[in-house]
Amino acid sequence: ERAAELYRGLLVTAPGNFTYFDGLQRMYVQLKRYEDAVRVIRERITLMPNDPMLYGMLGTVEYRAGHEPDATRAWERAIDIAPTNQQSYRLVATHMIENRLLDRAAEVYRRGRAACRDQQLFTFELAQLLVASMDYTGATEEYLRWLEQNPAQIAFVENRLAAFSYKDEGRAAATRAVQSRLDRQPTPGLYEILAWLYMEGKEFDQAFQVYRRIDDNSSADGVALLAFADRAVRERSYDVATRAYREALSRS
Repeated sequence: ERAAELYRGLLVTAPGNFTYFDGLQRMYVQLKRYEDAVRVIRERITLMPNDPMLYGMLGTVEYRAGHEPDATRAWERAIDIAPTNQQSYRLVATHMIENRLLDRAAEVYRRGRAACRDQQLFTFELAQLLVASMDYTGATEEYLRWLEQNPAQIAFVENRLAAFSYKDEGRAAATRAVQSRLDRQPTPGLYEILAWLYMEGKEFDQAFQVYRRIDDNSSADGVALLAFADRAVRERSYDVATRAYREALSRS
């Protein structure tokens, strides 16, 4: 209360000072005096009517005050000011995430892609949101979208997938997504990720079949199978390792 009073007095002496304005609205929010915070932000908007950041703030305070329609209008206004600027969508999505509106934030990112005509935008932001929402299929598709443009980054994508592939349901969803993409667009990187997922799930027979395909497609003469066999030994899957060693020898 004392800090809010001090900020209020300072803002009267310097209405254009952002630090005083921001301090006052933050104090009101912490005190849950949302109507006062709304009033202060709207006063600032009269000075800077085309500042998306202010509308982002306004949306958050309106939402916390229980005025969801007003919050939505404020966030939409933040986008409308610069509808082809990716930062507008990132700003609004960030405010929505702060208020646990994960599905709405994901939709804002998708709208941003369409408006900016760039389907590679917000890949990691969307993937993280989808993981938090337990949409593991959607998250995998986002990482595969990125891999398509960065085919050398297989290990990086595997590392990201590992955030949920340790769960049975996460690994199953990722496997289905990779297989679906392979059906449409078979590429070496996708086969490697599929094999890695099978290995993560200790599904060595399935991984063996994928490594056979990798070896065929890359004309590796058994080298890919040899690497698989070595890992199978480390995982104590001796039967499949023996078969892989034998086939690797026959191809060399």
